[in-house]
Amino acid sequence: MIAKIKSRVDFSGIVNYANNVKEKSARIIGSNGVLLVNNSTISDSFHAQLRIPDANGKLHHLSKPVKHVSIAFSPEDANRFHDNEEGDRFMAQLAEEWLQEMGIDPANTQYVIARHFDKKHPHYHLVFNRIANDGTVISDSNERRRNEAACRRIKQRHHLTFGNSQSRKINPDRLRRYDAEKLLIRQLVLNRLYQSKDWKTFAQLLAQGGICLLYTSPSPR
Repeated sequence: MIAKIKSRVDFSGIVNYANNVKEKSARIIGSNGVLLVNNSTISDSFHAQLRIPDANGKLHHLSKPVKHVSIAFSPEDANRFHDNEEGDRFMAQLAEEWLQEMGIDPANTQYVIARHFDKKHPHYHLVFNRIANDGTVISDSNERRRNEAACRRIKQRHHLTFGNSQSRKINPDRLRRYDAEKLLIRQLVLNRLYQSKDWKTFAQLLAQGGICLLYTSPSPR
């Protein structure tokens, strides 16, 4: 699970991209506070929210009130996101969990979640308004660090596959057989490590992948 966050000026363009049925086979799987008749009514709903004052009657004039979050999952987790109501519901649940992990109340936030089917790996797009339903501004300070922590907690909670930044830079097709096997083992061990709460579980998960964990005593100095 990887989440990429971008700030936008206008809702119309990003809503048209997120809910692009023709090119992305998009499907709305979750929303709050928007009128889902078509993309125009969704955008208009977002824009109307910008004119809601806070408790002190103040209107905020954010230069970039739009947050666009693209969240992708490993192809290894495709069986967790079937193309059906259950798969959509689980994906929408994770979107709301991501908001909560970021300190954002989904019930007080205007958003829309659109699932795409134009790539092999499961992914969706979350568009939300930085002006909350009560007129307050949703903070985006340190969002990169908070996002990394949020994704890590969600992956641990639901036993989703962990990627590795170093392994993504390596093309396994260009490695010699021995090095390619080492890379695969390393990826498997890291994934199982993040999925484990104790050494017993870690050993069991490794055994499922054909790897035996041996415990040795430290050599005396």
